[in-house]
Amino acid sequence: MSFARKCRLALALAAALALLGAPRQARAAEKLDVTEEEAPTLSRRSVKLFDTRRAQFGLQVDSGPMWYRSVHDRHRELGTLEIRAGQSITTPAVKGFYLTGMQQTNFRIFGEKSFAWSVLFHTIAAGVRVGPFEPEAHFSTSILTLDVFRGNYSAQLLSPRVGAHLGIHVGKIRLDFGAYSEYLWRWFGPSYLIRGLTFGLRLDVPRPKGPNFTETAPRGPVPGGASLQLIPFLPPGLPLP
Repeated sequence: MSFARKCRLALALAAALALLGAPRQARAAEKLDVTEEEAPTLSRRSVKLFDTRRAQFGLQVDSGPMWYRSVHDRHRELGTLEIRAGQSITTPAVKGFYLTGMQQTNFRIFGEKSFAWSVLFHTIAAGVRVGPFEPEAHFSTSILTLDVFRGNYSAQLLSPRVGAHLGIHVGKIRLDFGAYSEYLWRWFGPSYLIRGLTFGLRLDVPRPKGPNFTETAPRGPVPGGASLQLIPFLPPGLPLP
C-alpha cells in the first residue's frame, strides 16, 4: 500500500470517528443546557444552616441583674447591671428545631469602680418552637473583654458562658427570659464566677438587601476565577486569585 493511500485511509477513518462522536457531544450539550436552565430549588426539609434566603434577622437587647464572686472567695456580691445589644440571625432546621446566632456588645457594672466591657460577645442558641414558646440552650463566649475590678485592670479572651432561656415569639416581637453561669477568665488578677438573670427583647427586621441576599444566585462561570456564592456573607462572584 502506497503512502498516499495510507494517508487517505487515515483521513477517512478520522472523519468517520468524528461523525460518530458528534451526536454524543450534541446530546451532552443539550443535557448541560437543560441543567443550567433549571432554577435551583430548596427542599422544605433542607437543613442548610444560616441560609440567608430562609433566615430571620433581628435586633436584640438583653439586660438583668447578676451575682459574682472571686474564684478564691465563697461570698457572692450583687452586681448592678448587665446590658447587651446587637443583632441576631435565626435559621430553621427540622421539625420545629432552629439555631440562632447573636453578635452583641456586652457592658457590665459590677459595683463601684468595677466594670467589664466585652467588645464582641457571640452566642449560639439551639431551640425548638412549640406554638409561641421557644425554649433554648445557649452557649456564649466573649471574643475580647476589658475590665477593671477596684483598680485592678485586666483583659481576656474566650470567657465561656452557658444558659437556659425561654422565649415568647408573637408576630415580630420576641420576649426572652433566661439564667446563665459564666467564668470570667482574667489574665491579670483573680478570675470571677458570675451568675445572672437576663430579660431580652428582639424585634424582627426585614432581610438586608444586597447582591448576597438575592432569591436566586446567578449561574455560570465567573470571569477571572471561581465563585464564593456558597458562603452566605461574601458577595457572589467574588474572584479567587
